[in-house]
Amino acid sequence: MRFHPRLVRPMLAAALLAGGLVAHAKVTRTAYFIDEQTFAGYGMLVAWDDSRWRANLTDASGNHDGSYSQSGLRRVFTYDTPQVSERTDWDDDCADLLQIRRQITQAVETRLSGTPRKGSSNWVSLGTDTVLNGCKAGQVTSVGDPDEPGISPWTHVNLGATPPPRPLVAGEGWAGLIEAPRDLVGEPDHAHHIAQDVAKVDATGTAFVMGTTGSVLPATLGGDGWLTTTLPSGTQRAYKRVAMDTRSGAETWLAGDRVQGRLLWVDAWRMVKPQPGANFANLRAAARVWRKADFTYSREYHLYRDLTGWLVDDNVLPEPVHSEWPVTWRYAPEALHIDRTNVSFLRDRLWVPLARYGAQQWVMESELQIDVPTGGVTQLIAPRVAWYTDMGRAVPPTTRRPSATPETARRETPAAAGLRR
Repeated sequence: MRFHPRLVRPMLAAALLAGGLVAHAKVTRTAYFIDEQTFAGYGMLVAWDDSRWRANLTDASGNHDGSYSQSGLRRVFTYDTPQVSERTDWDDDCADLLQIRRQITQAVETRLSGTPRKGSSNWVSLGTDTVLNGCKAGQVTSVGDPDEPGISPWTHVNLGATPPPRPLVAGEGWAGLIEAPRDLVGEPDHAHHIAQDVAKVDATGTAFVMGTTGSVLPATLGGDGWLTTTLPSGTQRAYKRVAMDTRSGAETWLAGDRVQGRLLWVDAWRMVKPQPGANFANLRAAARVWRKADFTYSREYHLYRDLTGWLVDDNVLPEPVHSEWPVTWRYAPEALHIDRTNVSFLRDRLWVPLARYGAQQWVMESELQIDVPTGGVTQLIAPRVAWYTDMGRAVPPTTRRPSATPETARRETPAAAGLRR
């Protein structure tokens, strides 16, 4: 079984530590994240205690304890409490929806490159699936294979080797902070519904003023490089920068809520330093091919100067799928709206420019879905920091592209939309 971070992320909760938990001299704190051109990096934080062969983990699903063994480049973590989840799958043999309980008992890390201090790793979760109903009730199958390659390698870095913290400078903007509360029981793609925001450091240098709500969040920068903000609810949210690329402007940060110094959960988020006055200078500057790609798919927006265009998707997982959709778009220097329609709904994607680093265009991206028959509006994608690569001028094809097929339209139903980025 391949390890897919979007589906298995909650299963890895047992190898990662909430930063600042244990003060034992033998504890090594390691950040793990998938560093792709996406809005989030699928982050984990692990503390390995070599003196007791214990580990404590925080990831998107919470904070977990366990023991581990090590042989060569491989570590096998065993959960103190197995991670249990349930799902329903259609089964052709039973002609029924089957309820399946997954129990994950171990997580296996295999180092692929570098050293324990910095490099890349493969993660695989091990456990069982048990069918609870229908004609296959009681059937048990194994999950995971330690020797199976993952979908994408995880970057790992010792927290002591991460980039220095960004200082709090009065008036400076930060794009990517999160004010919304975090629901640990959310759907697998919960991040689609957690809004990021552009904030500015206040005149005192001790708080952030959130751009959307105007909330003032007190902030402190600890000597360990963790930035801690206090939300209106009183919750403390902590951030730690674990990677940065000065060429693209990309910064990867771990973020999580803290109670009495202990992180309740951890995830990775994209952040960028916004540039004052960032905009799409003119229509020609916006009428380009904009590309984003990661380990699961590539997406291109071909925006033509006549305000028409195409959305071109090439999925790799779970199976190769090529899709093309006609779009129209609306231009203003401070924002682009990209619209595509189906029989029953319209999607309006908004790009608000944040910064430009070389060919990399950073935007605050969000998307609304409008139900055509009723006019109802759904926030399909909450505002998030994203970037696209400028591939050059978009030129209309000499032959007409095929319209979206019924099969493609079926894949793009509202129910499936949450799995798209």
